[in-house]
Amino acid sequence: MTTTVVTVLAIVFFVTSGDSGALVLSNFTSILEDVTHDAPIWMRILWASVIGVLTLALLMAGGLGALQSAVVVTGLPFSVVLFFMMFGLFKALKVEGLKEDSYRASLSASLSGRSGSVERGPQGVKQRLSKTMTFPSRKQALRFLNEVARPAMESVREALEQQGVESVIGEGEGENEHLALNVTLGDEQNFTYQIWLRRFATPSFALRAQHSSRFYYRLEVYLLEGSQEYDLSGYNREQVIEDILDQYERHLHFLHLNSLAPGDTPMPDDPQQPSV
Repeated sequence: MTTTVVTVLAIVFFVTSGDSGALVLSNFTSILEDVTHDAPIWMRILWASVIGVLTLALLMAGGLGALQSAVVVTGLPFSVVLFFMMFGLFKALKVEGLKEDSYRASLSASLSGRSGSVERGPQGVKQRLSKTMTFPSRKQALRFLNEVARPAMESVREALEQQGVESVIGEGEGENEHLALNVTLGDEQNFTYQIWLRRFATPSFALRAQHSSRFYYRLEVYLLEGSQEYDLSGYNREQVIEDILDQYERHLHFLHLNSLAPGDTPMPDDPQQPSV
């Protein structure tokens, strides 16, 4: 009985490990059009077959000892990669800690006046719900970029130029439709504030209530480290300006904390773009 249970557990362990390994290898050796989906099934089956054939060949050639030796020999070089991964994780956590400290220590977003822009009382509730329940179409999102976001970025760019800080406004087209305010800060990490059009499926309650399209667009803010997970839909020009300045102040405070931290913490200047 014990032998049967151990045999079944060993088979389950091997199959699970082989399936996981085949999944990872298939993702590594495929060009994924959508990062939220895995590689094709046939690629996964191919790698599972390769793993199985190699395992059987090693068992037939030298038995369990040969298989164990092969695992040690192939796994030892990867331990060097693990050390690099640990070092990279330590540096990433250090930078994230500095970012978090800069968020707490810098001016709160409430000082920008955005939270106080909504009226109080029943009218304020309607106004806030109207903003929350808005699901813009692509045409409406593009109108926001041209009529609200671009003038706001131009105002900030002109103010920065007056302070002697070089900044430019860039944009993307097609599937990469976005606006970007890029600020050059010399030897320090540059600052970028981007507004990307992200398409999402319209919630079912919105489709029933007011929306005829299957998709709507969020106007998400992206910094160097990626999306900030909030939507600018419903903001006016002044509120966008205040949001840009909030993020810029936080970035400057982060640079200050990073300069005080022991050791050199290199930081990338290329923003992480959303996957389409």
